[in-house]
Amino acid sequence: MMCICLAAATQISTALGAGKDAKERVALIIGNTAYQSLPPLVNPGNDAADMAKALTALDFKVIVKTDLDLASMRTTIREFRKALKRGAIGLFYYSGHGLQVDGINYLLPVDAAVEFAEDMPKVAVDANDVLNTLRAKKLDFSFVILDACRNNGMKRRDNQTVQGLARMDAPQGSLIAYSTGPNQLASDGFGRNSIYTGELLKEIDQPGLRVEDVFKRVRSSVSRTSGGNQVPVEFTSLVADFYFKSAGAGSVQTANAVALPKLNIGEEFKDCETCPLLVVVPKGKFVMGSERGKREQRPAREVTIAQDVAVGKFEVTFDEWGVCATEGACPAIQSDEGWGKGKRPAINVSWDDARQYVRWLSRRTGQAYSLPSEALWEYAARAGTATKYWWGDAVGTDLANCRNCGSQWDGQTAPVGSGKPNSFGLHDVHGNVWEWVEDCWHSSYRKAPSDGSAWTTGSCTQSVLRGGSWRDNDRAAQVTTRGRFGLGTRNDFGFRVVRKIPQ
Repeated sequence: MMCICLAAATQISTALGAGKDAKERVALIIGNTAYQSLPPLVNPGNDAADMAKALTALDFKVIVKTDLDLASMRTTIREFRKALKRGAIGLFYYSGHGLQVDGINYLLPVDAAVEFAEDMPKVAVDANDVLNTLRAKKLDFSFVILDACRNNGMKRRDNQTVQGLARMDAPQGSLIAYSTGPNQLASDGFGRNSIYTGELLKEIDQPGLRVEDVFKRVRSSVSRTSGGNQVPVEFTSLVADFYFKSAGAGSVQTANAVALPKLNIGEEFKDCETCPLLVVVPKGKFVMGSERGKREQRPAREVTIAQDVAVGKFEVTFDEWGVCATEGACPAIQSDEGWGKGKRPAINVSWDDARQYVRWLSRRTGQAYSLPSEALWEYAARAGTATKYWWGDAVGTDLANCRNCGSQWDGQTAPVGSGKPNSFGLHDVHGNVWEWVEDCWHSSYRKAPSDGSAWTTGSCTQSVLRGGSWRDNDRAAQVTTRGRFGLGTRNDFGFRVVRKIPQ
């Protein structure tokens, strides 16, 4: 089964998130499964039920309907409009069959009997009608999320096939997100939910994420899960921030959580007693890559890190990983190679494992944790330098931990912090363990983002590792060297975390 998904958000006012003082939130959720003339679907009922549960937990008043015919869909949408008040927050979610014809997107009721694509206007709901309905209510924010599934395209009378959804331009103050590119099909998945809705359910509950960041994470996960066959895209003209869940809202806070109303450049802090130690890295610009390096390191280009960010001072340790494993949120690491655990960096960690950890840490602290983007990793590792290592072009002696770096730890991992920090305060960026980043693997930097964000399109069956490890030579430890492995591979791999600093 295949599905197409569109999400659109229109917005008028300032940043909002779930919480005591937030404005009224109202959601209509429709899941159509039992089609009479079209192939029946499996997941829409589950998608609708699970979205209703998630949105109720996010302070939405939820209306949920399933298996609606055309008249019932139109009636229900009118009732939804009546329930919305000016200045409120409205959300419409639909899971079922959907298709575009002549540039117009249609949502199909269960009684739709369609022989040719041109018949769609008579038997289906125009998605623009939903957007216009919400816009007419002058809401502070409106969201439309369409997870519209079908197995294949539909024939026109001229025997041409149409499929997917057409692009919809984002009017001022709106965000439009597709679960895959225009006119493309998206996988419905093989579990309880469609791939797109399944990932949306994971990310929508993460605290401290702007709506754009929610969809960026969903795009990254869907792209990886589908092996790059399904790549969601977004078009936006938002001018203010919206949060489904504000930082700290509904999250579990430990008794030892550190409250820091203002964080200064270079300041070190933890969000909880057993959380990784972070250091505030300043925003800035740098030249990423090397024109003298391998093809995968070219072209060198200027990248901007637009906001200060908190970065793990050290690689995540066995002790820190163990807290997540004890709570059942992360897998137990089976081998430490016989060197001991404690303050040594966690090894034999896959990209999937690392992502589990940062999601758990976000839930535990109420803050927005993630893996660093590849650009942010190199920026933080360079710490304002333009040389092969942050101290210069020669590896020197006892400055990094690699096979031939002259360290007392050569041949095994070193406890984190054994070497000197760079000028940003980060340790072990050269050698010790390869560090996972968020990005999909690309064979060069051509068309890579220049805003410091993760590059999550392309061949997403592999992700990028940076920094080299104790097993490799000094060349692997250079700041521009890139590694790649499959998302489930465990080896001499670890990671460090980053945490967004609320503006």
